[in-house]
Amino acid sequence: MQAYVGLVVAAFLFGATFVVVKEAVVAMPPLAFVGWRFLLGAAVLFLFARPHGRSIWIDGLMAGILLFIGFASQTAGLTSTTASNSGLITGLYVVFTPLLAAAVRRRAPAVSTVFGAFLSVIGLGFLTITAGFGLNSGDILTIVFGLASSSLFEGFPLPSPSVLPALIGTGVIVAAGAFLLQVRAQTVIGPSRTAIVLSAEPLFAAATAAVVLGERLTLQGWFGAAMIMIGMYVVLAFSPAEHADLVAAEALSEVH
Repeated sequence: MQAYVGLVVAAFLFGATFVVVKEAVVAMPPLAFVGWRFLLGAAVLFLFARPHGRSIWIDGLMAGILLFIGFASQTAGLTSTTASNSGLITGLYVVFTPLLAAAVRRRAPAVSTVFGAFLSVIGLGFLTITAGFGLNSGDILTIVFGLASSSLFEGFPLPSPSVLPALIGTGVIVAAGAFLLQVRAQTVIGPSRTAIVLSAEPLFAAATAAVVLGERLTLQGWFGAAMIMIGMYVVLAFSPAEHADLVAAEALSEVH
């Protein structure tokens, strides 16, 4: 039970982070915010454990590169999209991961996985495509892991006093605390159940954005959000065996 409670707390922290970052990037460039945020998180986690062995450093380097690309794109996307949209789009990692795993293993994914992916893509279209059939640039950045090279044009801005609370909250409480809760719980209940509990993250993101920022989805947006959540549920509930690979991919979702 403690593992499940810990995961629910982690999912809430991950979801609430979208609102915090949405407001923080108004005062600080997104890539600089990502760098300072995870520098704090790494410093805190370094107090608990230190990597040993060449393989750990190599795996950590690869995971760090993927984390940077994902978080940089997500944070940059938050400058021009809503926290609700960003949270829901980020939750699609639950759908994309088994499809990617199937491609790597060179075998067809389960029918339920394909069906869930189909529902989620349809929902994504309703959520992000405007009446004029244009895409919000922030939504595109959240979906497409690119433009990391834009960090070259930001310089090296230092955090201003107004951004420090957001950096400390997302760096220490979320990047260190929530990730630690997730990893510990995962060792108890396994990756599949962990993924199911953490799939509540987009709901927490939308709820927090509604309470704190007053964001509201349109009827089309609600329909798209529902399709995404149903697609995620179909993949998680009916294709549990394919989610063993979610352990490595969980790090890519916290486009918080």
